[in-house]
Amino acid sequence: ELLRKQGANVTDPLHANYDVDAPADLHNCDSSNRHKFTKASVFWNDQEIELQFLTFADYFSSLRALNEVNHELYKLRQTMRYFFPLLWPREHYDVDWENPRVRGNLYAWKVAQLGWVIKETK
Repeated sequence: ELLRKQGANVTDPLHANYDVDAPADLHNCDSSNRHKFTKASVFWNDQEIELQFLTFADYFSSLRALNEVNHELYKLRQTMRYFFPLLWPREHYDVDWENPRVRGNLYAWKVAQLGWVIKETK
């Protein structure tokens, strides 16, 4: 209501995926169904804005998890799906961006870049 009073148009009302085991964005194949949040889309001041609301635990998980919930790994998945094939096409560079080995190496690099380690306890 506050945004509407300021001239905003809610183009996609609040909805959440807390009560279902599905991604909040069904049109985004890189979105994890384990990332739980509430979102809405608003058109305001000539811009489309997506608002996301999540608990601290879900926010922390999006920063530190070692699975598809992590936002850095999410961005890497999108980069491998859309940007790398566009910038370095397979027919010219002979890199299969869908290959699990290629993807695994890039994931390992990203995890190392973020400074994460999994230590086994004895």
